[in-house]
Amino acid sequence: MQLLEKLTSPIGKELLLAYAFKNVGYKVTEPKNRSADFDLCLEKKGKKYVVEIKSYKGQTYLHPEHVMRFLKRAEEKVPDYEKILLIDTSRVTKSVRQLESKIKGFRIVDINDVKLLLGEEPVDILEK
Repeated sequence: MQLLEKLTSPIGKELLLAYAFKNVGYKVTEPKNRSADFDLCLEKKGKKYVVEIKSYKGQTYLHPEHVMRFLKRAEEKVPDYEKILLIDTSRVTKSVRQLESKIKGFRIVDINDVKLLLGEEPVDILEK
């Protein structure tokens, strides 16, 4: 039971996703300072990504202000990276998907995408 709790903890999720991205060919850099940095930095074929893994407990839907808060921080720290907001507990509304479509270099990855990445035949979800 303790192992399962560790896996579902924030650090456990980061380690699992780091392993999964490595498995599909990414160079993965984990943060030096977990409270100040982003969860993962990825690189593949010269393209760089910054990933923030979020669990919005108690909130069924991802709200635009969550997106804007992440983007503001990411733009200040890593303006030349593609920004990935990975959510595993909330659903994405049409309005948030519309917002996502208007922002260059940004995408939201939800639990359905993560399932593809972690599947028996892993799919590089960032290539689509």
